[in-house]
Amino acid sequence: MQEAITFTFNDGSVISFTPPPPVEKPIDAPTSADCASCGACCLEAGYVAVSATDATPRALTRSPKGLGLSDKTLSRLGPRCMKRHLGGRCVALEGVVGKSVSCSIYSARPNVCRQFEAGSEGCLSAREQMRYKLETDRAWRGYGENWQDTLG
Repeated sequence: MQEAITFTFNDGSVISFTPPPPVEKPIDAPTSADCASCGACCLEAGYVAVSATDATPRALTRSPKGLGLSDKTLSRLGPRCMKRHLGGRCVALEGVVGKSVSCSIYSARPNVCRQFEAGSEGCLSAREQMRYKLETDRAWRGYGENWQDTLG
């Protein structure tokens, strides 16, 4: 059990709370490639290019112009990219990252997503980045199940 933290303000009011315990293992070890309980790639990918041949619903995409991206990145993305929530999460990702996730447009996902391989170096890197974020951010801030669901 963690010790309570107490704040006393200038007006004499006091707030006390007990922080949640640290998250020791929010997702499987990065050698496991269980996509249905991960979602790290959909959180860590950045802006994902959507080509003219992709069947991705246009309502889930946007122009990358105005995002403050470099010319090189704009060139790589092309005219459209997937929208993201403010927390970085892809708008098509449903569920709780590190628990149970799925892609709401799996059959119409961009080609970039189709080519991404579970267990690849990119996958394992995204999982390690996600592990760090979950261990620090969620434990301290007490993020709930919808901690990245604010549209940007």
